[in-house]
Amino acid sequence: MKRRSKAAQPTQTLAEIVRADERLKKEFAQITLPVSIIHGTADGATRPSGSQHCYDRAGARDKALKLYEGYHHDALNNLGRETVMADIVSWIDARVAAPPQRS
Repeated sequence: MKRRSKAAQPTQTLAEIVRADERLKKEFAQITLPVSIIHGTADGATRPSGSQHCYDRAGARDKALKLYEGYHHDALNNLGRETVMADIVSWIDARVAAPPQRS
C-alpha cells in the first residue's frame, strides 16, 4: 500500500477546491431548490463577496444571503451562534409545510 506524504494532502485538497470552484461557476445557476447562504463578515478563510457571488448566480427563485457582522468562518461556532441557529431554523420552518393534523 502506498503512503501519501503529508505535503501531498494539502496540494490534493487545493486541487479539489479548484475543481469544485470551476464546477460551481458552471452549474450554480442550475440549483433551483431554495438556498440559504450564511457568512461571517470577519471570515479570514473565505470572503463574503464569494457568498454574494453564489447568491447572485443561484438559479433558485427562493434564495437568501445572511451576513453576520463580526462573525468568523464557522458562524455556528462563534459567540452568538444561537442567533445563527435560530435564523437557520426560522428559514427552514418558513419553507416546510406542517404535517396535517389527525382528528
